[in-house]
Amino acid sequence: MARPSLVITEKNNLQNILLVDKEGFIGAELAKKIKKEMTVILASEKYLLESEEKNIFYISYKRKIPVFPDYLYSIIALVYSGKESLGLLPKFIKKAEKDKSTLVVIFNLKDYNKHLVKKVLDSYKNSKVIILGDLFGKNSLDFDSNINTLIKKAVSKEKIEISNTGLDKKFPIYLEDALDGILRVIFGTSSFGQYLIFSKSFSTDLKISRIIQKINPLVKIDFKKNKSQVRELDFSEGEYTVGSDYPIEKRVKETMEEFNNNQIDNSFWETKQIKEKKENKTRNISLKKIIFTLIFIIIFPFIISVIFFILGIIFINSSKTDLSKGNLSSSFKNAKYSKNFFSRSKDSLNVFSQELEVLGQEDRLNKLDGIINLGKDSSSAVVNVLNSILNVKGIMEGKPEGADLLSSIELLKSGVFSLENIKTNDSLSDLGLGLKFNYPLDPHFYTIEAMPSMLGAYDKKTYLVIFQNNMELRPSGGFIGSYGLLTLNKGRVDDFLIHDVYDADGQLKGHFEPPFAVRRYIPQIHWYLRDSNFDIDFTKSASTAAFLLNKEMGTRVDGVIGVDVTFVKNLLKATGPVFVSDYNEKVDENNLYLLAQTHAEKNFFPGSTQKKDFLRSLFNSIVLSFSSKGVSYIKLLEVLSDSVKTKHLLFAFSDNDVQKYFTANNMSSSLWDNRKQDSKIINDFIGINEANVGVNKANYFIKRDVYQELKISDEGSISGNLIMNYKNDSSEWPGGDYKNYLRIILPKGITISSIYLDDIAQKVIPAISDPKIYEQKGFKKPEGLEIEEKEEEGKSVFGFLVEVKKGSLKKVTINYVFPQKLNLEKQNFTYGLKIFKQPGTEEYPYRFSLSYPSSFSVFEPPTGFKTLDNTISTSEILTQDRDFELDFSKK
Repeated sequence: MARPSLVITEKNNLQNILLVDKEGFIGAELAKKIKKEMTVILASEKYLLESEEKNIFYISYKRKIPVFPDYLYSIIALVYSGKESLGLLPKFIKKAEKDKSTLVVIFNLKDYNKHLVKKVLDSYKNSKVIILGDLFGKNSLDFDSNINTLIKKAVSKEKIEISNTGLDKKFPIYLEDALDGILRVIFGTSSFGQYLIFSKSFSTDLKISRIIQKINPLVKIDFKKNKSQVRELDFSEGEYTVGSDYPIEKRVKETMEEFNNNQIDNSFWETKQIKEKKENKTRNISLKKIIFTLIFIIIFPFIISVIFFILGIIFINSSKTDLSKGNLSSSFKNAKYSKNFFSRSKDSLNVFSQELEVLGQEDRLNKLDGIINLGKDSSSAVVNVLNSILNVKGIMEGKPEGADLLSSIELLKSGVFSLENIKTNDSLSDLGLGLKFNYPLDPHFYTIEAMPSMLGAYDKKTYLVIFQNNMELRPSGGFIGSYGLLTLNKGRVDDFLIHDVYDADGQLKGHFEPPFAVRRYIPQIHWYLRDSNFDIDFTKSASTAAFLLNKEMGTRVDGVIGVDVTFVKNLLKATGPVFVSDYNEKVDENNLYLLAQTHAEKNFFPGSTQKKDFLRSLFNSIVLSFSSKGVSYIKLLEVLSDSVKTKHLLFAFSDNDVQKYFTANNMSSSLWDNRKQDSKIINDFIGINEANVGVNKANYFIKRDVYQELKISDEGSISGNLIMNYKNDSSEWPGGDYKNYLRIILPKGITISSIYLDDIAQKVIPAISDPKIYEQKGFKKPEGLEIEEKEEEGKSVFGFLVEVKKGSLKKVTINYVFPQKLNLEKQNFTYGLKIFKQPGTEEYPYRFSLSYPSSFSVFEPPTGFKTLDNTISTSEILTQDRDFELDFSKK
């Protein structure tokens, strides 16, 4: 059925009304009644109109909330349908305020909630709330209604079953009367408020059954036990729109007559079918054979279509299995077979559809046709992705055959975005056919746009790869013990050499002033590549690393890639154990760190090659395992995706056009914050950044947990407490005391009111950051806790030294106050928190709580949050950056 497009021309001078009804029944009936007076934008799950209607424009509203046209609406009407509608209400209230339109919310009795109704009316002054009674009527026989059920059973079986005593209150209203009542409330001169579309005089199941029995005395009434509770509804507020003399008996009779007529029509057709069957039995066998042959010829294309469709599913699932086993070529071949079978299924179904078109029944195939199209699109997208991966793999391996890099990336882009669109289609999950071909790099595939430049499609690219040992934690990941230079030319790896960082640092000529903490606490007078990652923001650390490499070695790079020990462990999870033949060692995720320390760090001295030799051998063994062991590509992609999300794999590029994709997708651990600024929004931020300045590997033995507690007072002031508990399990090499330069990142303008170490209040003083003072002979550290305070990327950063002795615990408590004060006279406000996880850190427990004034409540808390006594809280294991919003409204 053709549906009107969402285009409203300038010639149409009618006012616009937005009708949102997910189930669609009430919305469709209202739309038909007002289409001559207004332009109707109708959003519903199903298109329930009988044909294309002028002035009615349809928006599909299935599982995902649709995007509504940003027109000027005089009326916005929402038929409440449970939790999903709660998410729409704040948006509709904002839109109604903007358009100065009337907001109408329609509730069925089963969804009636006195507090929710009050909240709607309090949130927007130009709002009307309509409460519908128990609907019944000749045009709503399929509507979910207890009264309709009684009428159906009375007509069809002449028997009614009533639950318990039958005294459950009912507020019956005939559908047409209800629609007229809704229209009177919406378009009448009535004031804003609550309206009840039913009579004040309630009825009961028993009373309605007696009315039915009066109309048809043959109807029997039975009682059955039911555990359902009697409804206790409070309608003390609101205006009744139906009088106490409502003609319930007349309306029930009309409904029974209409349903009875439907029954007679059905009986007629059933009788006709029986007669035809009897006539068919009298036909001779040859006629039956002819008919059977004709039917088989007609349905043969349908049978073939189904067979091809099943084969398409089998082969796409085989493709997924092969990919998980690392057999890329076989996966690609099976995906092509699947695409071919789905295409043949589509062709066969088209033939059958043409046959049904003669009978006017072609619409019966719409659902199957849509599913086959999805299968065809899915397999085609997978073919494009796998073909692209095979081509790029061949290019990177230096094979002369294969497609051009740019065309391969275009194939990948086409396939990935097709899969992204297919993932949102509900039909696949509803049918459980396994057509969804999930890929683990979502949403990071949005960086595909930058891939040609990254891979050197236009000119050669050289990248600095820094190997960060996060067992000696540094602000952007870990101590840089080694580095590599990766050169890409048109997608091919021209060169990848690993070097010891001390080889480069030994070439530095001149002086570059290091950060305060490096010079004072390590202490290191000059700034070397090994200490270049001291910025909280990785993009800045990467820029410093590229600068210092150029000064030390004269090498310019186009970007920096940061990897740490955890990333290598994750790779080993995908590959399984690898044998490093040069060292006669079997390396897996569990023994990686200690073996690396033994062969690369222990007894190390500047100028030694043992570190780069071990890392190079390990890297070569891992690469070899990709081709020799049949590593699962799905697992490999999962490892890459997880490592990016958890900040064990980081990227930064000198080309701003490339970098913007990585910053926006949080792949560069940047402090960039694009949240909306508004007087009704508290944009909170918390980041905990540590730097091991003790020149040891104590972080292998460090465990931490964090508790953040905030309070909004009755006057609107905001304060917070941050508690960090550290445990150092180390006893000897390669651990030791954890000398931690700790930096706390908070919103701009925050004031630190107090700091406690092990519950002992500290005297806070400004840090002595001038080396001319602290490097003087006889310099004595002043009494108190020295704090370095800076502003960075619109954030306030506070740094100070904390030591956790080996085999001990340390508790750090920071109390702080926000600069702004909330205006609690407003009806609502939003609290938003962004948690910035430090690169290189492993997962740790994080708890959060927020206390708020008793005059407010939390509107629809996010999953995992719980409220108790005006406090909302959550706890989780923090593995990556996290952000959430809490919406508050006045009670």
